[in-house]
Amino acid sequence: MDTVAKLKAAIVEWQERDLPTIYPRQFSIQLEIPHINDIIGVRRCGKTYCMFQQIEELIRAGIPKSQILYLNIDDDRLQPLNGDELDRLLDTFRELYPVRDDERLYLFLDEIQNIPGWELWIKDIYDRKKNLKIVISGSNASLLSEEVTNRLTGRHITTIL
Repeated sequence: MDTVAKLKAAIVEWQERDLPTIYPRQFSIQLEIPHINDIIGVRRCGKTYCMFQQIEELIRAGIPKSQILYLNIDDDRLQPLNGDELDRLLDTFRELYPVRDDERLYLFLDEIQNIPGWELWIKDIYDRKKNLKIVISGSNASLLSEEVTNRLTGRHITTIL
């Protein structure tokens, strides 16, 4: 299966599935600011559920799910996926779920560290796409590396769980 077909399958599955039951945590990220939000923590500390909690809050606030994209990079069906192939992600999503230019798109990428070159792609779309809110999650070591910190300086806010 080619990259676009894999992305389409994952996107459609996300749009059609219900969010899991969320047990609210004392956790919040600032979705109204333009910065990239990165959620960092050890495995199984609840990063994914914190993302789901934020998504649930968006939906309760009236944001249609068609403006929200969650992608679990750990999904075996997406492997191997690299930074160059991520370029197709937003176009593929908009092909399936058109979002007007004046509408904000919310992009949640879980376990982003599993994509080689992800930080360059994130930096690039952050700099180019102004009506896009990016939330990423990953492990401590991968997202706190000096290379990532340097590339995203001034563009991100980190939350450590």
